[in-house]
Amino acid sequence: MSINILAQDIAKIDSLWGVYKKVNQDTTKIKLLNEEIGYLYESINSDSAITCYKKAIEIVENNLNIKTPNLSNLKDVNFKKLIQYKANSLRYIGNMYSHKADYSLAIENYLESNKMLEELLKINSEIISGKKGIASSYNNIGLVYSYMGNYDQAIEYYLKSLKISEELSNSPDKSISMSSLYSMSSCYNNISILYISQVSYDKALDYNFKSLKINEQLDNKKGISECLNNIGMIYYLQTNSLLDKKSKNVNFEKALNCFFKALKIKEELDDKVGLAVCNGNIGVIYKEQGNYEKSLKYNLKNIILDEELGDKYGLAACYVNIGMLYIVLNDSTDLSENQKLNNFNKAIEYETKAIELAREIKSKPRENEAANSLMYAYKKIGNYKKSVEFAEIFIATKDSMFSEEKTKSLAEMGAKYETEKRELTIQKLEKEKELQNETIARKNAESKKQRILIFSFLIGFLIILVFSVFLYRLFLQKKKANLIIANKNQSLEIAFAEISQQKEEITSQRDEIEAQRDKVSEQNHVLFEQKKEITDSINYAKRIQTAVLPDLSPKSQNSNSKSQAPSSKSQDPESVIARNEAIPPLQSDCFVPRNDAQFETFILFRPKDIVSGDFYWFSKVNDYQIYAVSDCTGHGVPGAFMSMLGVSFLNEIVRKKEVTKASEVLDNLRNSIIEALSQTGEAGTQKDGMDMSLIAINITQTSDGLKTSDVYKAQWAGANNPLWLIRSSKEMPPFEKVASLEEMKPDKMPIAIYERMDSFTNHELQLYSGDTIYLMSDGYEDQFGGLKGKKFLSKNLKQLLLSNCQMQMEEQRNVLEKTLIEWIGEGEQIDDITLLGIRI
Repeated sequence: MSINILAQDIAKIDSLWGVYKKVNQDTTKIKLLNEEIGYLYESINSDSAITCYKKAIEIVENNLNIKTPNLSNLKDVNFKKLIQYKANSLRYIGNMYSHKADYSLAIENYLESNKMLEELLKINSEIISGKKGIASSYNNIGLVYSYMGNYDQAIEYYLKSLKISEELSNSPDKSISMSSLYSMSSCYNNISILYISQVSYDKALDYNFKSLKINEQLDNKKGISECLNNIGMIYYLQTNSLLDKKSKNVNFEKALNCFFKALKIKEELDDKVGLAVCNGNIGVIYKEQGNYEKSLKYNLKNIILDEELGDKYGLAACYVNIGMLYIVLNDSTDLSENQKLNNFNKAIEYETKAIELAREIKSKPRENEAANSLMYAYKKIGNYKKSVEFAEIFIATKDSMFSEEKTKSLAEMGAKYETEKRELTIQKLEKEKELQNETIARKNAESKKQRILIFSFLIGFLIILVFSVFLYRLFLQKKKANLIIANKNQSLEIAFAEISQQKEEITSQRDEIEAQRDKVSEQNHVLFEQKKEITDSINYAKRIQTAVLPDLSPKSQNSNSKSQAPSSKSQDPESVIARNEAIPPLQSDCFVPRNDAQFETFILFRPKDIVSGDFYWFSKVNDYQIYAVSDCTGHGVPGAFMSMLGVSFLNEIVRKKEVTKASEVLDNLRNSIIEALSQTGEAGTQKDGMDMSLIAINITQTSDGLKTSDVYKAQWAGANNPLWLIRSSKEMPPFEKVASLEEMKPDKMPIAIYERMDSFTNHELQLYSGDTIYLMSDGYEDQFGGLKGKKFLSKNLKQLLLSNCQMQMEEQRNVLEKTLIEWIGEGEQIDDITLLGIRI
């Protein structure tokens, strides 16, 4: 498909979706999905087409609130239409799966479509669209079986389809007749292909010329091109039985003439599938003529087309042809031993791809051809073990496809079809004779009817007389009935009095129930007040937790650089940076870096609950700026208690004791946690703790001797949480890309009592201007979401950071938050999420 046509189809699809959204009637939506939107998607994206057809089925099932038909519903006219729509959708889905070489699903959908249409025909055998749909599915099933090499089953379904189509081709309705001729042409064409596979070329040509004649009558260019392709292929195959070289060349030219005519029509129709078939056939003829350069050219064109179309069957054939081409090239030209070996290796490469793909799509013909070439190639390079292995595969697949039993079965089915055709002709003549007899009988019946009318008039008069007598007697009976009704009314009045008494009893019971309801309502109010008190307490805890978290926003840093006054802004965990309620002021040295080392930062902080088990921390001690992100055990209130302990201990270790070595900070913090929680490590005792990533950056600038940009020394230590470094300059060793991400692995032990109690590793690194550091908990990468409800994963988070690393930090945070929200969608956040970015 050309770019212009593709753009037009996409624009048309967008327009049709706009119409679809405005339509309210279900039947109109189904028609749009089946006949227009889905049809356009077929030539662009088969998966999108399948989605459209499944949506149409969903509308049918929702509208009828059923999934399978039953005979009582099938008598309803609207129900019949909807079932036909569903059957059509299933057939179209089968076509797409056949195109994708998913043959089992294709057959399953075709059979399900026919099952529904057969139920309709049980009620009304004259539903033409139902018969046409069944014939189409039979033809498609035959085509799928031919792809799979099951030729006996293929011809069985072709003949079933042909039988129905021939019956409908005699219809007086021109549209039905023409549609049936199309189906007959397709069946003739497909049967011809089977006979080609059985080396019955005369029969194959006979069926092809039948098909060509119908397509020329219908001016069906696509059908004409397919017939020309098949006829050309037969001319080529006939050369195998010709000994005279001149006769062979005549057949080759005939074949090329047919193929180029077909190719021209395919180009006019912009039919990529057809172009792939023509290119492949032309490549084969050029190979047989010894023109290997042209042959390779057309086969390589085919690989590109088949990959674009996702045509695994065609791609397998292409691989087979290219592999055979390299083998023939060796046998027919004077090459060095090294060149020949190279060609054999290329042949093995393509034929190996072919046999793997053939097995995937269950195509025995392609597997047979590839095995034959591999057997020969391995033999020529001296690998006899492999040659014998593929010889066995070649023999097995050949026996499976062309057994005498299958050949006999094809002949028997062909004879059965001819017999059934003659029987249908006899039945048609007998039916015409019955119609003549019915005409004579109808005339006799009309004469008899006139005589009956005269007698009927006399009888009618007598009936009126009798009816008058009957009315009088009915009047007397009515009078008697009125007396009986009066007595019944008296009985009803007595019953009404009894019902009134019962009503009073029910009213009393209702009052008692209402009293109980009021009591329950009062209890609910008490529970609500208790819940409110608990929630208020948690919210207060949130404000306390928020107060101890540093403000890393650029605005806060700038304001505090100019004056050492306390910050009056605080951070709402749910909105990441902006704060919307006042909290106690923070100490200025907790978040204000020196003027000569202003690092741009962002913080993405999203607690799962009101309070968080994650926390982030910052402090400046002497020449060091220290950043940390921690993930405590649990989340919510338990996690928040652990985070408060972490913040308190970090303040004591770093600010009071002025410990700035990253590993020593984690070691001291672990000792403080173990002591505070009285952890012993014994079985059954609590082992709460936290994971942490902590970096200490010396803000004194240095030079690495390689460039003039600022260089900072830093040290990092991690407890289960890593550090990611993105270096965006290709001049900085050891990075060669424009942007590279390096991950520093943490020690696999928490900050708590653990089976391994080694000292944490202190990593030293140099940071350059433009480097970006990321510290995070595992909440982001472990979040479930997306279309399949899977984890986001660290590899996707890394890719997201790399693709946005050139942005300003605030913009990066916005992208991260937007991506997270879209990923979660309607789902639920499963853990606290914290991600800190630092730009040097």
